[in-house]
Amino acid sequence: MIPAADWTDEWLTRPLPPEARSCSGFAGEVLRVTFGLDIRLPDPMRGVRRSDGQIRRLSGDFARRTRKPEAGDGVLMECLGARALHGYHIGIHAGGGCVLHWMAGTGAVLHPIADLPSVGLQLEGFYRWI
Repeated sequence: MIPAADWTDEWLTRPLPPEARSCSGFAGEVLRVTFGLDIRLPDPMRGVRRSDGQIRRLSGDFARRTRKPEAGDGVLMECLGARALHGYHIGIHAGGGCVLHWMAGTGAVLHPIADLPSVGLQLEGFYRWI
């Protein structure tokens, strides 16, 4: 069983506008609605390689790395295996050792961070928004 914080429940079933149906679009929408933050993350739909470089610069442009993540912090992940073509992936720390993120073909999901390799992802780091 995945321990979900109360605020994550609505995101697992909430209808989203098309611009929020990507990892960065979803993360931005969660940050805006739930945490009152207006963070403009790169749009992966404009080209994987272009957004990949922007996402890698996350620590300088949008956030600072943290070793003690809190709910709402960014979770940067590297894509593995067949997903490696996509480079990096972003989600929101949900507390309880979980990440809330958007997966193409699935939608909003809540995964234990320790289980990310089972879905082709690996933790790169946690980031506090600035």
